[in-house]
Amino acid sequence: MTVALGAAVSYSTGRARAGEGDVILKPLNYLYGADTMGVVYCHGSNRTAIDTLNRGEPSTSDFVQTIATQYPTIVTDLGGGTTWGNATAQTRIDEAIAALRTATGCNASTFFLAGVSMGGIASFNYARANPLNVAAIVAAIPVCNLTEIYTTTADAATGNTVMKNAIATAWGVTAPASLPAGADPYLSPGELTGVPIRYWYGDSDPLILPASAAAFATATGATASPVVGGHGDSTVGNVPQSDVLAFLAAYAV
Repeated sequence: MTVALGAAVSYSTGRARAGEGDVILKPLNYLYGADTMGVVYCHGSNRTAIDTLNRGEPSTSDFVQTIATQYPTIVTDLGGGTTWGNATAQTRIDEAIAALRTATGCNASTFFLAGVSMGGIASFNYARANPLNVAAIVAAIPVCNLTEIYTTTADAATGNTVMKNAIATAWGVTAPASLPAGADPYLSPGELTGVPIRYWYGDSDPLILPASAAAFATATGATASPVVGGHGDSTVGNVPQSDVLAFLAAYAV
């Protein structure tokens, strides 16, 4: 585990959920204060909390740690690597922000969500259900059209049905049965209007098609920009970190 950007960090288990790992990152010389926004980071598929600081995905790690240079941030296992925005993931987000507030004394009424890939749909679905809790969402290559991934692009992009089956299991069905109502934010974009959202998507992403990523932004009122790349860590590395921080600063209490 390597801390690259100078945020104080602690790894533990059970602070947010018994038996699950969690990482709390704080700005150096952080002063506890209820005016400071906290951040819950939602990880991608087949990832855990400790992967956040795993230099095997340096750009994703830097994305999180850059945010943590300004805001106390928690990453937890969020129920595992195949939750795909389901009720488990949403419950774990509530538990994560409660743990972060206990550990850092950050703002008790609202918080930021940040996510990469599958973490995007966890963030979007949480905000759909709890819009007043979320001050803003910032994301890189976020899953936004789950139905398209489930029915089309997962198989095409991966060459197998593993991801499709994982999505089905997360939502309590057996592929290729339809996902339940409420699974896909793409089908209910009005539920996110009013939530400030900023994200970046790969201009050649085979999983989250650029046209769908752009259309989702239009439908929700989000601001979205293409960056060079497909669906992977190198594309996250093309997200301008200064823009991430500027966006969050605009909505900090």
